[in-house]
Amino acid sequence: MTALVALLALVALALTVAAFVGGDQADAAPAAASSTAAASSPAATGAPGPIDGVDRLGQVHASVVGYTERRLRSSGRNRSLGRRLERAGSRFRPAEWVVLVAGLTVTGAIVGGVLLGPGGVVLGVVAVVFGNHLWTGRATSRRQQAFARQLPDMLGLLSSGMRAGQGLVAALDNVADEAEAPMSEELTRVLAEHRLGRDLTEALRAMAERVGGRDIAWVVGAMEINREVGGDLSGVLDQVADTIRDRERVRGQIKALSAEGRLSAYILCALPPLVLVLFRLINPGYVSELTGTFVGWALLGLATFLLVVGTAWLRRLVRFSY
Repeated sequence: MTALVALLALVALALTVAAFVGGDQADAAPAAASSTAAASSPAATGAPGPIDGVDRLGQVHASVVGYTERRLRSSGRNRSLGRRLERAGSRFRPAEWVVLVAGLTVTGAIVGGVLLGPGGVVLGVVAVVFGNHLWTGRATSRRQQAFARQLPDMLGLLSSGMRAGQGLVAALDNVADEAEAPMSEELTRVLAEHRLGRDLTEALRAMAERVGGRDIAWVVGAMEINREVGGDLSGVLDQVADTIRDRERVRGQIKALSAEGRLSAYILCALPPLVLVLFRLINPGYVSELTGTFVGWALLGLATFLLVVGTAWLRRLVRFSY
């Protein structure tokens, strides 16, 4: 029975991943498919055209994603989720992300049921949902930090280009060519929107909203004020760059001083669930005292609640505002 459930978990995970792979392949090669469509069509051969496994998965993927996208649009959550994925640097559309997380949730529930019994189903679902929020949060934080590190150099290049006689748009174009991701990606998108007719100030404001963070908001605000009242924009950008460099230096010092506390928090938060899973694998009878009675599950629920409170407390202690 355990082997059967484990097999179902693997099948659910494989179908979830294969659906997206199949959907990407089906979207990536429409020209190749259309070149042989006439020769292999039912009208030309007189027989029904076979559809291979990848095409079937692609069709299932498209139908499920389409239904999910309609539901997200009707509920008004499509835009907010899309903004969140953009900040994390994800290439998934909101509907695709929801379908992927749903498939992983089913897999986590099955795996949790195999390892810990009925209560493990709930733990598996909670683990996947928590992992989803944790991944997007960490990806967003890493992208914002990378953008913040590149911002002073970008402002320096932009200021140098404007002193050399270039306009703001031309200077942004040169910076987009020389910068690395994510700076180059965002500036390229800003320039593309501007070429399509969007006001440059609005495009920069939208970039600041996508990226998040106070530094880029200051830069965009300085550009907006300069375009309205005039003045030496290159000098303003140099001052903003110096301020951001000072903030980055302070941020690095705080991160180094709080590294020990953050590592201790990670270990203390990860130790209880890892020990529980380890004892479940080594000595299932020892853990059955908790997972086989109502009192045991109540104690596990209380321990989970205290662990969440402790995690939030430790997270607050090692985070500083400056």
